[in-house]
Amino acid sequence: MYCVLGPGWIAPLTKDMRAFAERPRFLRIEGRLYAGGGACQIFSKEGKYYLLAANDWDGVIEHVADKLYGPYGNARIAFAQARHATFFQMADGSPHFVQCGRERVP
Repeated sequence: MYCVLGPGWIAPLTKDMRAFAERPRFLRIEGRLYAGGGACQIFSKEGKYYLLAANDWDGVIEHVADKLYGPYGNARIAFAQARHATFFQMADGSPHFVQCGRERVP
């Protein structure tokens, strides 16, 4: 289990998930220092890692990588006007995107 925070920091958690197992470090993003404006989340699907982050226009951008720590590719818009949103993966593996009381399926 990992904690992803701020504009692209990541740290593995201890087994009880009460502390960092290692110091946080920046994820590698091609051509950029930061993943986005914050609110970062990562999920994996079909062997790829998807890094979601807020952008300056209240949208959610997406970077994709083959490895957890990157490098992540250039950003593209994942969800426009999706401020304050969270991605969830259900037990059956289906994705759900929850935004201010609304649900979207990516």
